[in-house]
Amino acid sequence: IITATVSHFSLFKIVAYTPQAGALANVGNYPNPFTAGRGGQTKIHYSLKADSDVEIKIYDLLGALVWHKSIRAGESGGGTGVNDLPWDGKNDRGRYVGAGAYICYVKAGGETGKVKIAVK
Repeated sequence: IITATVSHFSLFKIVAYTPQAGALANVGNYPNPFTAGRGGQTKIHYSLKADSDVEIKIYDLLGALVWHKSIRAGESGGGTGVNDLPWDGKNDRGRYVGAGAYICYVKAGGETGKVKIAVK
């Protein structure tokens, strides 16, 4: 366990690896918010206890599917340990999404994690 005390506003985030009990853990993204377009992207990260098929889906706040990615076990993004997958803010039709909030679901090993993604 790592703990820290910050007595001022900081743009840095302490990222800690926590041993996982289930198949999927530590779902998040960085940077958040990010700018879609002009080279901006966010990295969706998660940890897998073992090689697993991974399904990543991003929805807008109205529940419409914006983007999805399927990864096979053992491939990049489906391997044991920490995985990072970049998202440049494009939808499945190749167009940049608008500014706003999105919900990202990561499913692996029968478990689902979610994270809110802000696009500016």
